Amino acid sequence: MAKASTQIYDVSPSHAEFTHAELEQITDWIALHKDSVTALLTLFDNMHEAGLLDIVNALIVRGQDLLKILADQAEKPEYAGGIKNVIALVQGFGMLDAKVLAQLMRNLVFITRNLDLTNGPKVAGVWSTLQAVRDPDVAAGFSVALAIIRGLGQGIRAEQEEGKSV
Repeated sequence: MAKASTQIYDVSPSHAEFTHAELEQITDWIALHKDSVTALLTLFDNMHEAGLLDIVNALIVRGQDLLKILADQAEKPEYAGGIKNVIALVQGFGMLDAKVLAQLMRNLVFITRNLDLTNGPKVAGVWSTLQAVRDPDVAAGFSVALAIIRGLGQGIRAEQEEGKSV
């Protein structure tokens, strides 16, 4: 016959076993989400190379000081208008179509990288302007400029018509 147990044994895992199980769960999760983790690490690496991580760290560490400086500057009348302008600019960018804004920014970057003021078409009058428009690049840029001018005019006319009806 078997003897009755009179002792109770603790079967809970040791600290080392618990730590090993936790690390195994984390490793499994990382393996399951490998693409996301890789993308996040790439983002952090790019931010580090661009110096943005240093800026973010400085903002976190010195954030209170920075907010105090900004608040002190905002109290000065000459800066208050500038802050309002920045807020209006950010709100305006929020109303823009992201795809159009991204395309515009890419084109502006292209312009700044490839701008050669010494080797452009020479325009001295109406006839030289018409000859310059024969260049496909000039024609494309001119078309975009005309579209911008048309949109600006439509906006001005709409505001004028609203002013008349009020």
